Amino acid sequence: MGFRAPSADDVYRYVLRLDDSTRTLTDRFGWSILLVGDYSGTCREFLDRYCLDLCARTADRIRFVFFSGLPEHEFRSAAMSSRRLSFGTLGAVLSRLRRRETRLDFRDERWSHLRPPALVPLPTERSILDSLDHDHLQLSAVPGARASLEFAQKLGIGRHVPCLVIFTDVGDLNVHVLPFAGQEPEDVYRRVRGWIDDYYDLNRDLLRHWSETEKEVERRARPLANALPALRRWSSSHRETWRQMRRLAELGQTPPKDVGEVLALSRDHTLPHRFREALRQHARLVKVIAARSAAWQELAAAADDLAAEQQAHEVLRTVMTLLRGRTRLQLMKTTTATLLLAQSALSGPTSSRHAFQRWQNRNVPLFSRRRFEEERQSWRSIAALARRDGETIGEQKRRDHATFRAALYAQPLLQDAEKTADLVLRALADHYSVLPSSTEWTAATVQFRGRIARAIHDLQEQAPWAGAGTRIADCLPGDEATPASVVAQRRLASTLHHRDRVLLALADEVHGRRNAEAAQAAAWAALPALVEGHRAELETRLLGSDSAPALPAASDADDLLALASALDEYENAVASVRYPHLADPAALPVPVLTSVSEATGLAVDQPRAVDRLRTLTEQAVTGLKTAISVQRYVERDVDRHTPSGMVAAALDVTLSPARLTEIGRIQPSTRVLGALTGAELAAAAAELGCDVEGLAPARARAALRLHLGLGPHDDPLGPASAALAEQLQTKIANDAFDVFMAHHSEDQPAVLEVCAVLRQHGIHPWIDVEQVQPGTWFQDALQHAIRTVKAAAVFLGPSGAGRWQMLEIRAFVERCVSEGVQVIPVLLPDTPGLPTELVFLQQLNVVRFDRSVLEAAPLRRLVWGITGEKPA
Repeated sequence: MGFRAPSADDVYRYVLRLDDSTRTLTDRFGWSILLVGDYSGTCREFLDRYCLDLCARTADRIRFVFFSGLPEHEFRSAAMSSRRLSFGTLGAVLSRLRRRETRLDFRDERWSHLRPPALVPLPTERSILDSLDHDHLQLSAVPGARASLEFAQKLGIGRHVPCLVIFTDVGDLNVHVLPFAGQEPEDVYRRVRGWIDDYYDLNRDLLRHWSETEKEVERRARPLANALPALRRWSSSHRETWRQMRRLAELGQTPPKDVGEVLALSRDHTLPHRFREALRQHARLVKVIAARSAAWQELAAAADDLAAEQQAHEVLRTVMTLLRGRTRLQLMKTTTATLLLAQSALSGPTSSRHAFQRWQNRNVPLFSRRRFEEERQSWRSIAALARRDGETIGEQKRRDHATFRAALYAQPLLQDAEKTADLVLRALADHYSVLPSSTEWTAATVQFRGRIARAIHDLQEQAPWAGAGTRIADCLPGDEATPASVVAQRRLASTLHHRDRVLLALADEVHGRRNAEAAQAAAWAALPALVEGHRAELETRLLGSDSAPALPAASDADDLLALASALDEYENAVASVRYPHLADPAALPVPVLTSVSEATGLAVDQPRAVDRLRTLTEQAVTGLKTAISVQRYVERDVDRHTPSGMVAAALDVTLSPARLTEIGRIQPSTRVLGALTGAELAAAAAELGCDVEGLAPARARAALRLHLGLGPHDDPLGPASAALAEQLQTKIANDAFDVFMAHHSEDQPAVLEVCAVLRQHGIHPWIDVEQVQPGTWFQDALQHAIRTVKAAAVFLGPSGAGRWQMLEIRAFVERCVSEGVQVIPVLLPDTPGLPTELVFLQQLNVVRFDRSVLEAAPLRRLVWGITGEKPA
């Protein structure tokens, strides 16, 4: 096989099988062939024709190696070119060798240690031809020959070069040599190929047997050797989980208050990785909500400033400020489009007198002379009677249009369009000396009258800025300049029009972000639920790992020892390997002048594979015996680092046997804390090293639970989870509330306790004390929440329903009927029943708390009503 070796030492390591620190049993059955070449044409031809094939035929059992001698850059070039060729890197290297024409300069100092002093170097091809009289092509150097010759000279086989050197085992001092002398390259190739094929045929069963033996020993030894480390890892992991659980229990009671503390905790590698990632996600959420809140305040301030502005340049300045910050403010596309339109209208030429005149010119076709003459065809017979003597038709048409225009331009713009049309046609009738009410005139001008009215109506639509003094003439170009007051009036109207459109867009933006402050508060309120979710997952993991990892049986060690006893026959197996080249007289056993290690400069003393397997067997058996002997002590130590084990150990010391029997039926054992008296609790806490002196029993119980790494109380809905906490974070980011908590102000503490439990299980409650920002309209927040929440929990305590609560109940009953929204009546402790005036609520299934709002059964029913899924 061919490979890249940066130095000759790497070649020697490969040939002598020193390249792998973990040797196998069958490695000693293999053998290596090293081509020691010179500058002869025979050597070059052998490399060129047969090297690639031999490298492909030999596997790891037989290693065929030669020195390519290519520099680093040439080898890289050959490797790159091999990607485009079918014969791979090795073929590319050989191809590069065939193309390379390297000449030797024997005067080079690098050859001095191989050249006897008496020899005179022949530096040129001509001098070589003159001296030796043979073909100069045979004198082209084979790259790598220098390294080959150095090795041959040191080993004492230089007289056989070029040749193949065969090694049958590491450290074997008797090497075999197959000289090329007297043989053609094809003869050498066929002989070596025969050795390779015969070797695999003769030793196939032996190789398979010892290879399978080695694999079986390693397979059986692996679980035995891993028994003790697995037991230690289990104990260490258990301790680390308990330590992390205690840390999270403390954080649940004193959670971080700002983003800086959250980020500092996220870099604390003593905390679970998943929890640290959740903290980073929480910090990102808070920053997003804070940016949304800042944008809401900025937009609200901009809207207030804009509402008071009437000057175009002031409105434009506000618009430009908003556009520059549109990315930061995360404006909607519709808002951005409105701002861009306002910017164009207020900063471009549309606000100038020139633009006003262009608008006037666009109105000319409405009342042009050409269109008037087209309409005049309807009453041309009446007009013909009014023609003056000597007047041409064209002159009369011009005079008729002038009369029409004078009558039209004099009319007020805001006058009723129908009335304006009647007045203009009356002026025309007087011009033709006919009665305006005559049937003939009315019939001839009825279409013209309708067109005039529609054109005037269009003008009125285009001029919302028009005042009482605005005439139609002001909307059309004329000989006289348009009064500056009209231009200013139109510009003011345009400014107010675009300002109002921007205000409407900003109102939508502000409305969509008005809950940013409340969302930020909700995010921080949900942080304890996030901590508890991860703490509860650690507790579940801790309870699930109470049993130690299963250890292999002692009989497995006996089986391994029996299998390893077969290694005693290994040396005999090595001696039985049949090497075909040893029976070939052409392969000459040559006594070497020095050891292989001295010739190569390498230390060949390496641990044998059989010794490695024996050591592995001994270590595996010893490790299993040790693991079995210490398993009981490790399990006892682990149990002392679980909340239940610690409680049980403390109670064994502090309680009498009778009392232990009395409370021993409570499971899990951590629930025993709820059954202890104040004195028993204090004694157990002292035994566990927790100071609860002076605390009331409830607070002492909570302190002891935190000391054990538990929550302050048992979760009535069962263990929380990190996944539910992450769902809650997503809902907070999207302002997606699950339930509206309608309650009387006197019942607020109890309702807040319920909210905390719901958050731990991924439910996002809406409660006014957390969602209504100070300084905002209470009614607006209520109306928005009532319209968007998915369910409503109506809490009723001993004080009954409050005034605002009654309005909330009415609204939700209406949504219950019209939209199917869930309305859940909830009776707090000490509440006899629903008030008689709440007739509709009496028809609904009620959730009732008898003693505390932390009772499990009512909370499960409440969650069922909110989510539609019945808790397990």
